[in-house]
Amino acid sequence: MAKNLLPMDALIAGYLLEAIQSSGLTYRQIASDTGMSINRIGIILRQESPPATLGEIGLLGSAVGLSASELVERAENVARQRQDYELVANESINEFPEGNDADYDHA
Repeated sequence: MAKNLLPMDALIAGYLLEAIQSSGLTYRQIASDTGMSINRIGIILRQESPPATLGEIGLLGSAVGLSASELVERAENVARQRQDYELVANESINEFPEGNDADYDHA
């Protein structure tokens, strides 16, 4: 079963598409630079499933001078400003599994 894109996935893919279009690079050039297939690049930039992994975001971003963290931060900033915009598909995604929540606090 295909994994649906979350709103954050779509925002990040949109920023990648804008950056790639602005760069003037072709998908073939990006594929050569990143080692990704042209098909996979197209899937990500068309916002199709499956969504980009963090590693893929980093590879595509680096091809146009952006880091994965910059792309995620841009998307988060937009999402925070939009009252009706959900970062995740449902609340259960943000819940910790049963047990000690302190195990997950590495900040």
